[in-house]
Amino acid sequence: MMDKKIIVKYVEGKASEAERETVLKWIGQSEENRKVFNRIKNIWVLANLPNKEVSAQDVALFSKRLRKKQWLGRAYWGGIAASILLLVGFFTFRTVDSYRSQIHFLETQNIVQLEYTTNRGIKGVVTLPDGSRVRLNSDSYIKCPSKFGSKSRNIEFSGEGFFEVVKNPAVPMIINLGHGISVKVTGTTFNLSSYKNDKNISALLLSGKITIVKQQPHMNKEIEVKPNEMVLVQKSDRTVDLTTPKTTFSTLAWKDGWLVFDETPMKEVIKKLERWHGVRIIVKDSDLLDKQFTGKFKEESISQILEMMNKVSLVRYELKDSIVTLSRY
Repeated sequence: MMDKKIIVKYVEGKASEAERETVLKWIGQSEENRKVFNRIKNIWVLANLPNKEVSAQDVALFSKRLRKKQWLGRAYWGGIAASILLLVGFFTFRTVDSYRSQIHFLETQNIVQLEYTTNRGIKGVVTLPDGSRVRLNSDSYIKCPSKFGSKSRNIEFSGEGFFEVVKNPAVPMIINLGHGISVKVTGTTFNLSSYKNDKNISALLLSGKITIVKQQPHMNKEIEVKPNEMVLVQKSDRTVDLTTPKTTFSTLAWKDGWLVFDETPMKEVIKKLERWHGVRIIVKDSDLLDKQFTGKFKEESISQILEMMNKVSLVRYELKDSIVTLSRY
């Protein structure tokens, strides 16, 4: 459990940079942590409301500024926390009812962009404004508004995530992946991988329907994906390949804590190990990248995995702090 004193310091704006990073990382680890943070924040805000009543002129001025400028804030919690604290900084309220009425006003405004990040070696679960859930693998990122629009649910995404999207055919979710590629969803369950340093984007559909959208100069091209199909899109030329894998285990195993390699090229092995264990891997002999590796790991440490690679693939390793050096015999 995070020390409540540090959380209060964060809310008060008195936390050090190290304490801020600690709190944000803790909030992003689970939905329960986010709820605990919100409870403490709300109690602090209510307890520190002054007794002076804000003037009508000040409210009008703030409302005008709020509508004119979109306030952006990195938020690892739901709702409008950044704007509420900003508002308390500008004005004071005489009663809790007055405070609540101001919150109601803020909730109707699209004023906050939410950003959710999982660092290397960390996984998490995010609940989006419409109730959709995304289980994030390590080194992943989602950005979305605090309130979706009436025509579409737009988000930005990179990394890997298992999406459980609330069904709403009238308001599709648009997942923007960059490189002129997006995924349109109306309500479905699927796994999506789109790391920035990968050459391709992949999606495995379990239920419902998703559509891969490729931006074209005059008309976008759409490719529908059916349940149990996997789609692979090359970032360089945006070519699309659809397959039906015999098993989904290797793709979905990460959700249950499995790290799976099946004759995986060493370049991909290295990238996954770096993301999974938060290490940096240096390859001294480039011909090692021509090797492949097969293995399945659940709770093994990075040193245990490296030892297995040493025995199976004859790869020499050195582990110092969080840096791994690979070389040949």
